Amino acid sequence: RELSGYGTPEYDEQLRRAFADAEGVLAVNPLIAAAVSPFSKAVHVVPSGFDTARFPWPWPAEQSPEPRSKKRIFFAGLVGEYMKGFRVLHTACAKLWEHRRDFEIIATSDPVGQVDEMTRFIGWQPQTELPRQIRQSDFLVFPTIAEEALGRSAVEAMGVGRPVIASRIGGLPFTVTDGLTGLLFEPGNSCELAAKIETLLDNPALRVRMGGAGRNRFQDEFTWEVIIDKHYRRLLAPVRK
Repeated sequence: RELSGYGTPEYDEQLRRAFADAEGVLAVNPLIAAAVSPFSKAVHVVPSGFDTARFPWPWPAEQSPEPRSKKRIFFAGLVGEYMKGFRVLHTACAKLWEHRRDFEIIATSDPVGQVDEMTRFIGWQPQTELPRQIRQSDFLVFPTIAEEALGRSAVEAMGVGRPVIASRIGGLPFTVTDGLTGLLFEPGNSCELAAKIETLLDNPALRVRMGGAGRNRFQDEFTWEVIIDKHYRRLLAPVRK
């Protein structure tokens, strides 16, 4: 930001000029597109693409989750970063822990090991390993309290056939289809999140149905093959005078 001169009148002028001069601006979700459109000739909503090699389907049998007594709730993100909302998830689960103990939180944080009775850290996961870890869980929770453009780990969960509970903020409502591929809740509302978590904990058929719908949406909307064919080939076609 310091190098770009962010916050100065000159920066604002240059940014507006860049938008105005561009043949088109790419935005990850419709909210960003709406914010940029008054300053640009054309705005195109193009989601991020994902490599299908990381998300084989059907999922390899040897990597399928083994039967276990506790359901696994996955959190992929920086536990210590306030805006990522891990505390919201932990608070929600603590409410549930008062009357049921059939689940655990699995989070990508260090140091590796058991944090408390209901929480286990597995360390930061490389991109090659993250899909397998999500698949080993029952569903993913994306409890951010700040706007996310897309919510990559939500898409990754859909890619391995797992439902997502996400904050109703930023681009997440466009990524997670409420009631179909997952559930949405008010950002920061741990009581509402606890209710959503309990819904999935108590309904294995719903988890399977949402996971399947999420996988279908992943294939239809988020693979690089689809993104290239649906968006980039059209955008990069020769311009006819």
